Amino acid sequence: MLKTSIISRWLEPTFRPEASVGFRLNRMEVLLQSNHQPVVNEVQRYLGPHFEILDPVKVNMEESKKWTIWVINDPAWTAPKLLDSKPMVIYNSDETPMLGRECFDEEGRLVIHNLLYDTLLVIDVKNRHGTVVGSIDRGILYPGPISCLAGSVYGVIRHILRNEVENAGAIVVHGSVVSIENIGLAFIGDKGTGKTTSLIALLRRRAGAYVANDRFFLWSDEKNIKVSGWPTTCRITLGTLALFEELYPLIPDKYRTKLLRAEIEDRVILKKKILLLPQDIGRLLNSSIQRITNLHILVLLESSSESISTFEECTPEYAETALRSNLFSPVDHQHPNWMRLMQQSLDHRQASCERTISELLRSVCLLRLRGHPGVQGLLNFIDTIFSRASLPPIIHTDKEDTNFEDVKLVSSSFGWIAVPHPNEISRDGMTG
Repeated sequence: MLKTSIISRWLEPTFRPEASVGFRLNRMEVLLQSNHQPVVNEVQRYLGPHFEILDPVKVNMEESKKWTIWVINDPAWTAPKLLDSKPMVIYNSDETPMLGRECFDEEGRLVIHNLLYDTLLVIDVKNRHGTVVGSIDRGILYPGPISCLAGSVYGVIRHILRNEVENAGAIVVHGSVVSIENIGLAFIGDKGTGKTTSLIALLRRRAGAYVANDRFFLWSDEKNIKVSGWPTTCRITLGTLALFEELYPLIPDKYRTKLLRAEIEDRVILKKKILLLPQDIGRLLNSSIQRITNLHILVLLESSSESISTFEECTPEYAETALRSNLFSPVDHQHPNWMRLMQQSLDHRQASCERTISELLRSVCLLRLRGHPGVQGLLNFIDTIFSRASLPPIIHTDKEDTNFEDVKLVSSSFGWIAVPHPNEISRDGMTG
């Protein structure tokens, strides 16, 4: 057990906050205070696209729903020795694991030394208070760039809000989400099936709003299924960036010329990923970022060895199987509960997860995209959804440039079903 006196000078700091800002997600709030304005600016740039930014004086929720985080920039910072501490695995802003050491002080607070960032975290769960200490001059992280101190704060706030939202009944899903004309579309599927490609293609074609990439929160408010973005960087392959002319500036110089001349056949290089902020994509595609949207359509993306691509209605049973294989709730092994914030039992979270899944399957249109339609085939399908009716059509096609406006549609209880169309085969694949 750590003597509180070793860390007391940071628990009751004598500094006057130079900067403050509030963050809100689904009625959960965090008040951030620091003696260094640049730290707050950095954290706000990373979290701003995903959380509502609040004037500090408006962070006035009852104490039971608000967290307060102190961030102390100490140029002479030296980490204290944490006696009787043990190793732990925590996570940084770009999803890669890193090591720390943890122990508890005499007051029961969790004390963590982040060894990679060289920052000290003191977490008081009972009083909903956290302290992050370090030096803004100690190292730079990418993308951004962002300092190690701000990166630690980003990780703490994200972990707090993620657990608060899950404790309130949300689940975390692996996929991407875009909102077009106030219609929310989510794409889920295994790695490499085209989630990111689908997201970018829709933003480029329909001037939609970016909601989430890689992960998203999902919950029911009894009237609608809601989704919100998981606060993270976008990890996008070079092969996906090369599909979209607007994103060429994001390709590193050493790869750009060869990629654009189609001189790279090494799939290892095509699958290399770069880290981007949502703002980077939005700026180049002239699209906005939307924090929360109602979910109307869930598209299951599947790879196939068959040459024909199909869009078809999906049964709730089939969709449930695919959805469960893309869940990070109730237990997320990639992001363990390292701050000890999980309030409900595992059984309670499992029951909440089951209710949300059941409500989702009853409330949204379920589609399956199987095969490799190519970007243009995907866009033609989406254009048909938005031009035909409030309910999306089911389309079977093996031609990526099919004009679905000319396809004969037959009525069904689902909405519209397109009869099979010409035999010309598309072999253009998606790499997102």
